[in-house]
Amino acid sequence: MRAERLLAGMTLREKVGQLLLAGFEGTEPSREIERLMTEYHFGAVILYARNFANKRISQWGTAGAELTHEDVKSARQVAELTNQLQALAQRTRLSVPLFVWGDFECGAVTTFPANMGLGVIGSEEVCRRFGQIVGEESRALGVHLVSAPVVDVNNNPENPVIGVRSFGEEPGLVSRLGVATLRGIQSAGAIAMAKHFPGHGDTAVDSHLGVPMVAHPVERLQSVELPPFRAAVAAGVKSLCTAHALYPALDDTPNTVATVSPKIISHLLRTEMGYAGLVFSDCLTMQGIAQTVGTARGAVEFIKAGGDVAIVCHTFDAPVEAFETVLKAAQLGEISEERINQSVLRVLRAKEKLGLLDCPFVDVDVVTDVVGTKDKIAFARQVAANAVTVIKDEANLLPLRLPADARLLLLCPPEAEPLAQIVCENHANTVVVSPADSSRMASELQRSHTFIAVYWRRCPSWSKVPEGEEKLSQYFRQHPRSLLISLVSPYESRRFAHVSTAVTAFSAKETSQKAAAAFLFGM
Repeated sequence: MRAERLLAGMTLREKVGQLLLAGFEGTEPSREIERLMTEYHFGAVILYARNFANKRISQWGTAGAELTHEDVKSARQVAELTNQLQALAQRTRLSVPLFVWGDFECGAVTTFPANMGLGVIGSEEVCRRFGQIVGEESRALGVHLVSAPVVDVNNNPENPVIGVRSFGEEPGLVSRLGVATLRGIQSAGAIAMAKHFPGHGDTAVDSHLGVPMVAHPVERLQSVELPPFRAAVAAGVKSLCTAHALYPALDDTPNTVATVSPKIISHLLRTEMGYAGLVFSDCLTMQGIAQTVGTARGAVEFIKAGGDVAIVCHTFDAPVEAFETVLKAAQLGEISEERINQSVLRVLRAKEKLGLLDCPFVDVDVVTDVVGTKDKIAFARQVAANAVTVIKDEANLLPLRLPADARLLLLCPPEAEPLAQIVCENHANTVVVSPADSSRMASELQRSHTFIAVYWRRCPSWSKVPEGEEKLSQYFRQHPRSLLISLVSPYESRRFAHVSTAVTAFSAKETSQKAAAAFLFGM
């Protein structure tokens, strides 16, 4: 009943603020986020790498180095940050605590391979334990909303935005492992988030950059895209995130992506599927919204459609404009106060169930007892090892059994130095060449017994090599014993038709790099 009493005492401005979420720059509360909380009553924030003083403990780091004792200790900074944010919230008129969202698809501090690596393993218990670790570490840091699991079915190899974030290409597998993960997260007292409803797996456009369309008929959507979400709802998932994509079979209204569609949110999700939990938008600054209804107007349409919390996570002006636009729509009656109250009450009840109305703060002194512990790191290492997968081995090169005097050429970016180290330890006669040193490659290829290339599309060093993919393709054509380590995605190996052997680890993190290198030698 405390949630109801809080709602009854709120002004319309305060109610609107509870339906918006923003992000901010820096490792301490910025002046901008303070204003959004105190002047505009924002009820939720999101944390990204920019808020972590030590990027090594963030899943967004370039190589995700293995944790040291000092790294784990530095996680205390994140807990101190969330406490500072909650202290700001306590200074507002009603002292309504914040929701803190962590974009922790692959883990909070202890990180794991992408979901598709877990899909290869196929174990519900592994996914449950993974989710539990993410949930435990999130709550220790003061994070309540875990932006996982992704339950999109990735049945389009050319999908530029989902890919290995999905558990796989089969709805049953995605449903089974998605449910196990969300149960693990929620068993630790955090809120799991199934995304991106009603399914973003079969798109060829990144909704960050454009407006994707899933043009399948209803029958196909019911059999492929929707089953994982139905399973998540049946399992009691507490939140969902919508997709900025068009689904003409579900709603043929022009320029109406799922995020702003009453037919998809209110009718399909709320009424037909019986979902009563929280609905979050994906970030409204993404082009899937910006190119259709626009960011600020998107917040209005999202709430009208039945959504609860609109995310506007970048800059200061965009969330302020979204607030003012929603407030004006409510004042003019375009959004009824009853509709506003429904969502605010869902938000407040969720905060009450999390215990935030009693105490929103975390004990920073126990953070290191929870995050990055030896047992969690050992489990993550085992998962990384079990996730390494052979994409193809037409030349039967695996496991590598090289004569001691055989020259092994390893084309490896500096970001994969941990992998190179393991390879060199297992075969002393290894020559390591950087992708930037293309002038050496012709002679080294001729002199080498076996050629291994380490590649992932977003690797900073590879991105600086002019026509890097074409050069790598040429190297593979020139050497009969070629092996590709496509670290992050099995789909990226499709770009290199002439390579006969390829493996993937579903991650470029240090743990996965070491696991991939050990796998080559049958370890």
